[in-house]
Amino acid sequence: MAKQSKIDKIIKLTQCGWRAYEGQATEKVYENLDCGARGRARWFAKGDLLVCIGCERYCTLPCPDGFQLPLFHYPAPPHPTFRLPPEQLLAKRIFLNINEAAYILNISPRQVRSLIYMGRLRATKDLPRRILAEELRAMISGTDWWSPESELALDDKARGLT
Repeated sequence: MAKQSKIDKIIKLTQCGWRAYEGQATEKVYENLDCGARGRARWFAKGDLLVCIGCERYCTLPCPDGFQLPLFHYPAPPHPTFRLPPEQLLAKRIFLNINEAAYILNISPRQVRSLIYMGRLRATKDLPRRILAEELRAMISGTDWWSPESELALDDKARGLT
């Protein structure tokens, strides 16, 4: 049987929900374990359990004393995903929430709230805010679209004025 590399161990641990422990352990922890690999210790935590993959012993400690409280940095939750394209979502729903409106307009939810606050987009007074699909359709149809031809026409007019 092939020997597992340290990277394989780390991958397996993280796939099972273990997180790298960034804190410090006291010398008493290593004395109690009779550990000679203090400098190579690499701890992983899951709940109240800690496991070290610094050597081949794989020391595991339940509810250990002598460790700092682990503080993990979890990634931000993903943005909501929608199963329908914007056109179908707009056609199917009467009221839309802030995130759905942002998805349809291809802007951030914060920008949708800003549009509501400025009065450019009407929404319900009560929380959670809901926006009529008709409001979004009106906003989309009232958008001024830029085309290269219109800019060229303006350039020609500007040349004629000089």
